[in-house]
Amino acid sequence: MRISIIGLGWYGLPLARALSDHHEISGSKTSVEEAAALRRKGLSAFALSLNPEWTADEVAESKLREADAVVINIPPPRGNENPEEFYAIGMRELEKRISAGNATHVVFVSSTGVFGAGQHHCDEDTEPQPDRTAGRVLFEAEQLFRSSFRGKFSVIRPGGLVGSDRFPGRFMAGRTGLSGKKHPVNLVHRDDLIALTRAILEKDFERTVFHAVAKDHPSKQDFYQKAAALLNLERPEFDPGDESQGKFISAEKSKTAAGVRFKYDDPYDMLTA
Repeated sequence: MRISIIGLGWYGLPLARALSDHHEISGSKTSVEEAAALRRKGLSAFALSLNPEWTADEVAESKLREADAVVINIPPPRGNENPEEFYAIGMRELEKRISAGNATHVVFVSSTGVFGAGQHHCDEDTEPQPDRTAGRVLFEAEQLFRSSFRGKFSVIRPGGLVGSDRFPGRFMAGRTGLSGKKHPVNLVHRDDLIALTRAILEKDFERTVFHAVAKDHPSKQDFYQKAAALLNLERPEFDPGDESQGKFISAEKSKTAAGVRFKYDDPYDMLTA
């Protein structure tokens, strides 16, 4: 299968390398120089940018036309004056080009951030009610592809990503007055997200919405204090008066449907992986 991955970053590049054992993989970087650097390492990379407008080289246009499946892994921009309009324009341009090609399957990597603060227990069948800008733009992009793309559309909503050089102990070390001491953590290891993405691409499922989150959800306070201690960093301190509930994101329907077992269903295992 010819698979094009839009966004060869911290997750997209290892995904490309993992899939290249059985598939013909291409993918995008935002600059010509970055794409050339990956080509020198043997990966079929092309330059494609949505910032501030659609910019793609001839190779990008060709690979999008030829792909059997496309994985879209582009987060909403930060620091843009109008991220909702900007991201929507970019996604419309991307959808238009994918729909004009051979692709029969689009996998859109979204986020559990599409759920609002008031949605305390969410599984794959919960309708998102985003209350933050990033969540709104991602959910709108989900809806765009679901309504416009004529082929199969799948969405993956990962929790917080852990793995390789992303050590949870560093995320909050030394900070004080943090909110959400009782909030359940919703994390996923990159290896497990790659395994789920691969299953979605290679198998045919009736389910089209997938979550990628570890089964266990320790409290934010307990987890991040232990994570910092493992790295001999100063423990974060949480507001003792904050009794807010937070969000519990379940991914068990996704794992059952895809036939995938996560290696890191206990977030504490991620700390010593």
